[in-house]
Amino acid sequence: MSEHFAGVSPDSFMANFSEGFGREDRIFEMVRRISEQEAAKKTNNKAAKSAVEKLLCIEIEPKHMQKKEGSTTNIKEAPTCTICVEHIKLKTKGMFMPCGHIYHPTCLHPWLET
Repeated sequence: MSEHFAGVSPDSFMANFSEGFGREDRIFEMVRRISEQEAAKKTNNKAAKSAVEKLLCIEIEPKHMQKKEGSTTNIKEAPTCTICVEHIKLKTKGMFMPCGHIYHPTCLHPWLET
């Protein structure tokens, strides 16, 4: 890897950085372009409908409750949908992803389709 940086000193790098990207508007332009490129790459990353249909949809029961983080008592709380960041209430539907997280079906479906 050192051969790639032969002849490059930290001082010359910082001088080039200051001249090329030092102005705030140039940095924002660079970030904007990278963001657009990343967004363009993700346009075809929709989940397959058949894969979404295979996801497990369950009714949230007391066994799905977890010990409240930071609590010194045995207080348990319902799982949290990591999309809307709200608790999934008992006796309502929740969908499991392979990662183990539980989501509201109404939050997960649109998220997988975009």
